[in-house]
Amino acid sequence: MKRLGVISGILFIVAGCSGNFPSEIEGEIFKVEEDSIHIAIYGDDPEAEYPVYEVIIDDATIIEKVGANSASAESLEIGDRVVAEIRDREKQIASKIVVEEE
Repeated sequence: MKRLGVISGILFIVAGCSGNFPSEIEGEIFKVEEDSIHIAIYGDDPEAEYPVYEVIIDDATIIEKVGANSASAESLEIGDRVVAEIRDREKQIASKIVVEEE
């Protein structure tokens, strides 16, 4: 069963590299870098492997936080639940990132 999870994880990574990057990603911030965030997708199966997507943030990316007047890329933190809309699937650039309420 674990092999199936590992194989599924590898397939998700390969799919992400082959231009099949999703147009919207909903998950939890796993890692924050200077110009990108890594979003982990979680599901109901505790033994399954789920993908982690790196999403690029540039000057045109809109950052919104539900219930807040303003937000910025600097305010994004590990553990934040987010929805990222992707404008350039080839380069994995976000047009908008919405931080959901906790």
